[in-house]
Amino acid sequence: MNRFYRFRDFVTRLSSAQSPVKSMKQTVPLSEFCDILDSHPMANAVINSHLIVEDMASFRSNVEDAFESVRSDNSGNITTYIPGLSTYDVNKWSVSFCSTDGQIISLGDCDDTFTMQSVTKPIMYGITCDLIGSAEVHKYVGRAPSGFGFNKIMLGPDRRPHNPLINIGAITVASLIHPNLPLSERFNACFSKYKAMGAGFTPTNVSFNNVVYLSEKQAGHRNYAIGHYLLNEGCVNAASTSRLMEILELYFQLCSIEVDTTTAAIMGATLANGGRNVFTGDQVLSVNTVQNVLSLMFSCGMYEGSGEWAFEVGLPAKSGVSGLIMVVFPNLGSLTMWSPLLDHHGNSVRGVKFTSNLMSLFETEDKQCFFHPFNNRNSVMSSLQRNPEVGNIAMAQSIMYPRRGYHSNARARQHTAVCPPVCQSMCSAGCSSVALRAGAVRKILQAAKRIVRC
Repeated sequence: MNRFYRFRDFVTRLSSAQSPVKSMKQTVPLSEFCDILDSHPMANAVINSHLIVEDMASFRSNVEDAFESVRSDNSGNITTYIPGLSTYDVNKWSVSFCSTDGQIISLGDCDDTFTMQSVTKPIMYGITCDLIGSAEVHKYVGRAPSGFGFNKIMLGPDRRPHNPLINIGAITVASLIHPNLPLSERFNACFSKYKAMGAGFTPTNVSFNNVVYLSEKQAGHRNYAIGHYLLNEGCVNAASTSRLMEILELYFQLCSIEVDTTTAAIMGATLANGGRNVFTGDQVLSVNTVQNVLSLMFSCGMYEGSGEWAFEVGLPAKSGVSGLIMVVFPNLGSLTMWSPLLDHHGNSVRGVKFTSNLMSLFETEDKQCFFHPFNNRNSVMSSLQRNPEVGNIAMAQSIMYPRRGYHSNARARQHTAVCPPVCQSMCSAGCSSVALRAGAVRKILQAAKRIVRC
């Protein structure tokens, strides 16, 4: 049983006990309590109030304000060149957030599913880098923004696709994924990674939309042209040159993976957490690969709008023509937004405006956003000292610089009363149980409920 589910079972037993919060003591075997603290940092974080977002109620209120501020915006157009996407309801609008310690917010139509489309590209790239190495991948594809549309048929000056996050680059990357295996095995190898990235407290909501896949396969004439162009220019791995249709089918299949915003936020939080799933603890992608993925998302992730996004928001992001945007706050968490109405770049209108409005709630009096990676931290902190309440900066400070000091080895402290809010008594060497205060039990249950879905 993995470490997150041990913690879940621990919480379930507390919640099922008779009136646990009315009793002054709820006994848990000490060995199990220490095992939980050893094996899952979330338990330690909850108990000691060391969560990434300590004031979740205030942060949720800000997210809700930004969410409502764009709900009535019906500008933009729905995708029509992929028939399977043209049926989406243009009024759909959902937002989810997942922190790197598993706290979740989900608003709007968060149970509706949609295909990832281009948001699949950074994950596909990450899987391939872990498979054959970043150096080998970049023999075939570059690392620079193209400045052109995502489906432009052209190569860079070095006769490689500009980057893996445009169609021509992603199709090239698809040719590198297990080129000697049957198509079904190539897809399954990737699909298992997507499911591992999106695994959460509840069963993962990562599936496959066959209708969209078939419509992409039927109407993807430009992508077929890209494939033949790559063959003509010698840009495809030699083992794949005779299997062009399989390369394109794998690309169409990975674009047709279906998620909801909560699952997509967990995937983004996995990237924010250095490739380690925040719930299961599984290392899905390597740390070095994630650094490369986020670098490309920062510079190339928002189509031709990438430069403007980097200037205004300054965070790694990837958009797709289904209306999904994934934003990654490195080491903190991920925001995902879905609305099918797109701007002229192919980015969700509501998603872009929502992010801008949310970031503005965390601006200092001199208009510096606390979350922008290139702000002047001295100026921001000076603004906080002058006016601690301005622009929610105090709350943002607690998110960016949370109090740490987790006990790295619970067993080393099992006989010392170093957690007064939690341990009513931890006696001498013969101690065999831990008595939890009613408040601590309540805190664990409330936080666990928030982890499942806020």
